[in-house]
Amino acid sequence: MYQFNIVFGILVAFLSNYFLEGVDGANDWRWMLGVMAIPSLIYTLLVFSIPESPAGW
Repeated sequence: MYQFNIVFGILVAFLSNYFLEGVDGANDWRWMLGVMAIPSLIYTLLVFSIPESPAGW
C-alpha cells in the first residue's frame, strides 16, 4: 500500500499539471505549484492531530 500511495500521488500530480497546462501562459508553473501546495498544507495541519508514539517514553 505504501508504494501504491506514492505512485498514485505521482499520477495525481502529473494529471493535475497536465490539465493546468496552458491556463495562464508563461505563469503555468505558478498554478501547478499552488495546486500541489494545497494537499501539502492539509497534510501538515493533520500531522498535529497524530498522537505521540509510546516508544518515546
